[in-house]
Amino acid sequence: MFFILLGGVHIGVSIRDPTIAAFQIQELASNGTTTGNAVPTGNGDGNAKYMLNTDMVFSVDVRNPTTAWGHYYYEGVRWHVTYENIMIAMGILPSFSQGPSSETVHRLRLQGVNTMVPASLAFDLQSNKSALNIRATTSFYVHLTGSVIKYGYRVVCNLTFPPPAEGFTRLQSTTACLVADQDRGKY
Repeated sequence: MFFILLGGVHIGVSIRDPTIAAFQIQELASNGTTTGNAVPTGNGDGNAKYMLNTDMVFSVDVRNPTTAWGHYYYEGVRWHVTYENIMIAMGILPSFSQGPSSETVHRLRLQGVNTMVPASLAFDLQSNKSALNIRATTSFYVHLTGSVIKYGYRVVCNLTFPPPAEGFTRLQSTTACLVADQDRGKY
């Protein structure tokens, strides 16, 4: 028991194929309604406003590398996807448990509706020429089944999607995420 308290919980997280993303951009008219234009008509001078609808499905790979301990129990996990510090999508991974020396893949749907985005993102998504760099983050608690002690973690995944074709793109390689302690020994 003493070793468990000092050792904490070890976790690995990555985002892998198949991870897909679909984006729809609409220009916002001066009266507050969307124009329905799929391609931005503004000249990029910052006067035009754009709305983004995002629909993503992540394959989240969670690993418990410990060999001797019992099961980990993960509380529900809320994921956020940002582009240049603008939240463009959100989703929740339900609670789950995981045995020692195991790896599980969870499908996680993240969505964003009518998010106001800068013209630079609107043009990048419609040009089909620029890769899309986004960040997926979450904070969550894990504890050993039957234990009252929880270990807090923060996960940051920097993802680069290839240029979208017709509003759709797919992650082409597995991305390992940074997992950092944020809170130990919470009851």
